[in-house]
Amino acid sequence: MQGKVKIEYLPKLDKVLRVTFASIKKDLNETKEDFEILREEVGNFSESFKEKLDKHIKSVTKSVDSNYIDLDKRITDNFMNLEKQINKLGKLTETFVKQTNDKVTKLAKESKKVDSFKILAEELQSEIKTLKLLRSDIDKIKVIESSLENVEEISVNKKDFDKKFISLKGDIDKKLSNYKVENEYLVKKTKDDLEKEKKDISKKIDKIDQKISQHNDSYKENISKMESISKDSKEYVNSEIKKIKDEFNSTVIKNKSDVEDIRNIHAKFSKDIDEFIKEKDLDKKMSKLVENKEVKEIAKQLESEFKTFKKESIDELKKKLISDREDYDEKIKSLEEMLNKERSNVADLESDLNILKKAITKLETKVSIKPTVIKKVTTKKPNNKVEEIISKKVDKKPSLFKRFIDFLVEEVDVEEEEKDKRLQEFDRKKGDKFEIKEIRELK
Repeated sequence: MQGKVKIEYLPKLDKVLRVTFASIKKDLNETKEDFEILREEVGNFSESFKEKLDKHIKSVTKSVDSNYIDLDKRITDNFMNLEKQINKLGKLTETFVKQTNDKVTKLAKESKKVDSFKILAEELQSEIKTLKLLRSDIDKIKVIESSLENVEEISVNKKDFDKKFISLKGDIDKKLSNYKVENEYLVKKTKDDLEKEKKDISKKIDKIDQKISQHNDSYKENISKMESISKDSKEYVNSEIKKIKDEFNSTVIKNKSDVEDIRNIHAKFSKDIDEFIKEKDLDKKMSKLVENKEVKEIAKQLESEFKTFKKESIDELKKKLISDREDYDEKIKSLEEMLNKERSNVADLESDLNILKKAITKLETKVSIKPTVIKKVTTKKPNNKVEEIISKKVDKKPSLFKRFIDFLVEEVDVEEEEKDKRLQEFDRKKGDKFEIKEIRELK
């Protein structure tokens, strides 16, 4: 059998609850006012924050645009300087080719002079040999005259003398003919080598011109592509600039190799000329006619000029490229740091805004004002006509919870509060304990 529960009336607890709910009502009113103030402050802060964000974004976009324009100007200036230097290189190569052609023509003329002098030298050699033979014969005659006693032993028959003379003459003629053939073969060989080297040099120069034109065309196409790309895509622009720089470096390296090939050909050409002149040193007179010093001095001057020009041009290009790369990398790093800082600041501000929005929504849910509902009231007249009156505003019926709170938060009489001194000692904030009569259960 279950026993009935007897609940005794507790006036003290009733009074305590009324006091507490009255204080809660006051706190709710205060929080409403604070919430309205906070709402206004949040609205003002959000407006000022939006204005600051707009200003900051505009300043950042301006700085980025100005930096991009400066970089574009520098790239164009560097490209123009490179075109000028390439044109200078072309002019210098043309002058070098002209000088080599002039020197080749001079050498051809000198070779013709050498051929003409060769004939004279051969004639002189034959005369000298005949004179030597005559001298030897005269010496022999003197010896024969001085030694008349041994004439029979030393004397030579005419037939033997003629045979020996004819054999010696034939040997001399054979040697001279062989020498002529060898000289003619060497002259032809050197001429053919010179012509081949000329053709090779002209082909290499044509290849260099083609490479330069191809590089210019590719560079122009890349510039057109760069202009078509939007300003926002920075990474793509950087990749294109790196590709162009790599292509330019590769072309510079190729041009270096071509120039070194030309230089090696020139060195070989000068060495071959020196050897050719040395091989043709038949006599002191021939060495005087062929002026080796002038050829060597010209070759040395050409090599020194070419070395100085090559060093200056390559060093200037390297310095410019290195300085441009360093400036560009530093600017990109600074811009990236600025952007990262701004992004972090924006993220922090966004997180703060989200926190404020969440707090506002929580407060709005806690303190929600229920709207009034307009009801349609119908009235019937004796003529069975129905009239609708819409202008009456009827509040919704409060819920049971609200009724209970309103019942508890009613004002307490002052006399009853004076009677209960214990209630004055009760502190809501500290949460001191108070006595409550027990509810007994009867079984």
